[in-house]
Amino acid sequence: MKLQFVSYDNIDIIKSNLKSWVDNFKQDSSEWLQEELGNALFSDTKFAEIPDFSLDMTADKPFLTEAENVKRIYGNLRFLSDSQASDERLWAGLCLGPFWDYVKYRWDINKKCTVGNVQQHFFFGFGARRSLTRNALSRLWWIGRLTYDEKRSDPWELAKFVCESSDYIMHILERNTSNNPSIIRPFLIKVSFFKEKSMNLGTQHSNIFHDKGFRIQFAYCTNILFYKSVVHTDNCSVLAICIRESLTRWATNHNINRTNSIL
Repeated sequence: MKLQFVSYDNIDIIKSNLKSWVDNFKQDSSEWLQEELGNALFSDTKFAEIPDFSLDMTADKPFLTEAENVKRIYGNLRFLSDSQASDERLWAGLCLGPFWDYVKYRWDINKKCTVGNVQQHFFFGFGARRSLTRNALSRLWWIGRLTYDEKRSDPWELAKFVCESSDYIMHILERNTSNNPSIIRPFLIKVSFFKEKSMNLGTQHSNIFHDKGFRIQFAYCTNILFYKSVVHTDNCSVLAICIRESLTRWATNHNINRTNSIL
C-alpha cells in the first residue's frame, strides 16, 4: 500500500462544495471526486510502501470493531510522528482512498449522509484536537498512540478499555490532559482497575468524566506531576497516588458504591 494524501487545495474545494456534492458520498468509491475536481485527487507521500491491510467491518454494531481497528491502524502506522498524525491531508487521503468503505460502514454514511457527518468523519470538521477524535481514522490512531503500552502483558489492554464506550473516548482523549501518554496511561490504569473491582463510575449524568470537581482534582494532579518531574521523582508512582486521591474524593462526594473497593 502506498500512502497518499489529499492536498489542502483539493480539501478546500471539496468542503466548499459539500452541500451540492454530499449525496455522492453514498457511492461505492471516490472516483467521482476526481471528475469533479478535474485533476488528480491524491498525491504520493514520502513514506515507503507498507503492507496492505484492511479494517474490521464484521460487526452489526460498527462501534464494536473499534478496539480491533485501533490495533490495525496504529499497529500498521506506528512510524508516524505526532505531527504527521495530526495532518488532515493524510487522513483525508486514507478516508477517501483505501478505507472509503470503512468510513461509510463505521459512521453509517448511506443513512446519515449529511454535510456535518461527511466533513467530520472524512475530513477535519472541528478544531485541531477535537477533529483528531472525530475523523474516522485519525481517532483510531490517536487512541492507539495514547494507550498502547508495550510494557504491559497485553499492550492493547488500555485501548480495549477506552473502546468500551464512546463516552470514554470523547471525555478522555479530548481533554488537554490527554496530550501526554505519561499522564493518560496511569489515569486509565487506575480507572480501569476501579471498574474491574466493581466500582460504579456513575451514570451519564454523574459520570466521572463529566464531573467538574474530578477534573479540577485531576488538573491538580498533573501540576504535581510536573513539579515532581523537575526533581526527578517517579512520575507514574506520584500520579497513581494523586489519581487515587482524586477518585477517592469524587467517590465520597457522590456516594458511589465501592463493592470490593481498593481505595
